[in-house]
Amino acid sequence: MDFQDVDFLTQILYTIKSLVYQVGLCMNKKNVEKAIEEAKRFIVAASDLLYTPDISWEITGSAKSGMVRRASMDLTRILAQLRKPR
Repeated sequence: MDFQDVDFLTQILYTIKSLVYQVGLCMNKKNVEKAIEEAKRFIVAASDLLYTPDISWEITGSAKSGMVRRASMDLTRILAQLRKPR
């Protein structure tokens, strides 16, 4: 990862933390930690795909693009849990 990736990751982490303090719904330490881990996993997978040399963006059926989609779905799922009322 380069410095731009680290800055992007930091922005996502601050956004998740700000959700915790502002919304105050069904959030607990466990869910916030899971959201941060899923965000990190998504960024690593997306960065790996983005910096893959000679990738054809018209072909979306690669293992790396599948990893990005899966990480995206997992992140979406945990963020939805953070927004659920008790």
